[in-house]
Amino acid sequence: MLKKYKSSVLLALMIIALFLAVDVRNATSIVAGGYHDLSMWGQAKMQYDTTEICVFCHTPHHANKTQTYTTDPAIEGGGGTLNGQFLWNRRIPLATSFTPYSSPTLNAVISGPGITSLLCLSCHDGIGAMNVLLNYPRDTGTAGVLAPAGLFTKNQFGDFALTDPENGSRNIGGGVCDGALGTGCDVNTGGDLQNDHPIGFSYDDAHAADPTGLKDISDATLIKRMAITGGRLECSTCHDPHLTNPEGGSNSFLVIDNTGSAMCLACHNK
Repeated sequence: MLKKYKSSVLLALMIIALFLAVDVRNATSIVAGGYHDLSMWGQAKMQYDTTEICVFCHTPHHANKTQTYTTDPAIEGGGGTLNGQFLWNRRIPLATSFTPYSSPTLNAVISGPGITSLLCLSCHDGIGAMNVLLNYPRDTGTAGVLAPAGLFTKNQFGDFALTDPENGSRNIGGGVCDGALGTGCDVNTGGDLQNDHPIGFSYDDAHAADPTGLKDISDATLIKRMAITGGRLECSTCHDPHLTNPEGGSNSFLVIDNTGSAMCLACHNK
């Protein structure tokens, strides 16, 4: 009897530990349940008929190895190959060239989006449809088909094209589509980065050219993020796609809190 009681107590403790582990996991930086979760259980406005979460960006086998994006292959950030990095499950951006941000006060020499930025643009150029993958999940009923799972509106961001104010912020590359789930896209669009923070440049070089306008970065998180890209400022410097906001609301996947423009002022003196 005592042995049976001990077994029951042990089972109960294991169940409690499991729930605590799940709760702790959900409080950390994960994709599940967030805005980059495009499965039927995610918070994204565009949801698809699959329970798989990672598949929309990653695949364990036969990942994208080619990169024929933009700029001169001899320049850091352009050309070259992915070699399976990040086990990327998406195709390259449709744009063959990008027009970067420019300003009379900009001292950075921009060579074009680096690999980590281009991975973001494989969705956020505004042309690449969210359900176009290299390898599709098996739980959709028909392999190679990712159908919408529920109620949503029009374009590949899950918003009414041109009428939803959130569409502009998500469509980084300025892609123009007819709103029908990524169809009817103008392949000559999707590369306009003129109204977005500059990316694809060496921060140290920019700081050396403008030591009064830019700071020596001291924030530990930003230093680590910059190390990922060899000191270049890319999308991944300020954004982590694996962050999620379980409370809902606006989520920009910022790596540090920007209250009081703290993130901006970590780099800028003005």
